Amino acid sequence: MAFINLILISVFTLLAISSANAQELRSSSGDWEVLISGKAGKKLCYALSRPVVQDGHEKPPQKIYAMIATRDGKTIEISFSSASKFKSGSEAIMIVDGQPYRMFTRDEMAWTFTESQDRKALVEMTNGKALAIQGADAEGGIIDYGYSLSGFDVALSSVKKLCH
Repeated sequence: MAFINLILISVFTLLAISSANAQELRSSSGDWEVLISGKAGKKLCYALSRPVVQDGHEKPPQKIYAMIATRDGKTIEISFSSASKFKSGSEAIMIVDGQPYRMFTRDEMAWTFTESQDRKALVEMTNGKALAIQGADAEGGIIDYGYSLSGFDVALSSVKKLCH
């Protein structure tokens, strides 16, 4: 059931991100933007950041992002979107200041496996400086994005308040 909820949140988030009319930028903090989509009762609150480094290069494509999302302000999901599909059946690794977390993948997306993993990673992200996602892409290449955690603590607090 948690997996189905995870997929549904991700689908709704992708739809919100792809539809300019469906989302509202609420604030920015450091390298993170806080957005809201939907209406009361069906509201989705999320923060996202674009990578500062992709495979050693600056200025990656816009559809790549790290995201935290919630509907209730309590259960917060961490996910990543890539420019290319992850290798089928592969796992990705999220790294927060050197601490690795395994993630499952599907197409261009990666998610942490459990809510407890999300909670632990969120604490580290709040106090951290750098975030990365690494994995194998479907074409045999490497996915490697680096993100700044500047402003993440404020963005996380804003997301929780918006959907509480």
